[in-house]
Amino acid sequence: MRIRWRESGSRFDADAWTKRCLRKLSVTGGPAPSPVKNGGFDATVWLPHVTMKDGGKTAVWYGHSRAAELAIELIINRAVDEDLIEVMTKSMLPTLAARRLGESRRWAVYDVSFVSPPGYTLQERRMHSGDIALKFGAPGGRGLILRQVYPAKLALERREMKGWLQCFPFKERRRYRCAGELAEWTTHSVGKVHRLPGRKQFGWPFGWIAPHVCMAACRRDDERGRLMFAEHEARRKVSEKVIETALAEMDWAYRN
Repeated sequence: MRIRWRESGSRFDADAWTKRCLRKLSVTGGPAPSPVKNGGFDATVWLPHVTMKDGGKTAVWYGHSRAAELAIELIINRAVDEDLIEVMTKSMLPTLAARRLGESRRWAVYDVSFVSPPGYTLQERRMHSGDIALKFGAPGGRGLILRQVYPAKLALERREMKGWLQCFPFKERRRYRCAGELAEWTTHSVGKVHRLPGRKQFGWPFGWIAPHVCMAACRRDDERGRLMFAEHEARRKVSEKVIETALAEMDWAYRN
């Protein structure tokens, strides 16, 4: 299966775009009711039986959401097992949804899952075996990094907890400086976590220009053998609520 998408503005013509896409295909069957349910799409086209110019069999779905300003093309290779196609069309496609940029959003990468808060958009991602991280940004210089490292036992043998809280998976323009001691923090929703305050500022002589404060926290999940990190960054004051909520909502896919 292949998914392609493009941003659409207020003047975007969904019908014209769909026709341009379909001209590249040789359609042998008519449209059918869309398998996508309640996804926020205003216009959809579902062609379950299409013959490509090279003779290959495929199924295509097109959808446009005015609210999310998003147009999606989805192509399924019908050469795969029919049972798999049935799983896609009956179990997976009905869950497809489009949301506005900056809304609270769920993310799942392999067996790791996060939730980003409203107002934060994805900026960078890192997907290494045993180390998956997403970096989000929000207006006003706010930033959030969500990360999972596993297995936890091996990770802590390589580096102590304080070292992990000072280890950033993405390149930083500002230099990090520790601004306190490693301490335990008893949260309402996830219990005890380790946290470490810090500062980020440009190198000398520009350190006085827009310095940021940050707070990194880690929850150890012994059941799954994981280290779960959330780091919030802001110009003046970090939000403990954002950190706690991010840690509590991690692994939503596993729990469900």
